[in-house]
Amino acid sequence: MYSYFSSKLNQLTQFNHLSDKKLSYTQHFKTAVTMSYKMTYGGVCLLAHAIYPDIHQSTGSKIIEDLYLEKLKKDKKEETN
Repeated sequence: MYSYFSSKLNQLTQFNHLSDKKLSYTQHFKTAVTMSYKMTYGGVCLLAHAIYPDIHQSTGSKIIEDLYLEKLKKDKKEETN
């Protein structure tokens, strides 16, 4: 009985995505939370801009561009490894 639950717990804590990306859980968590924060902030800025066009005129676009460039840099780094 113990081995069954141990096996199931082991399956739940082994993430294929992390293995594929060669990341620890902590590294992945930090990256995902950081991206989530930036995307949420960008979304709020764009919503504020939609309501009042004189504010955050380029904030949303800048955040999208920065995230895209970070992704390109990360992908290029992974290709060289």
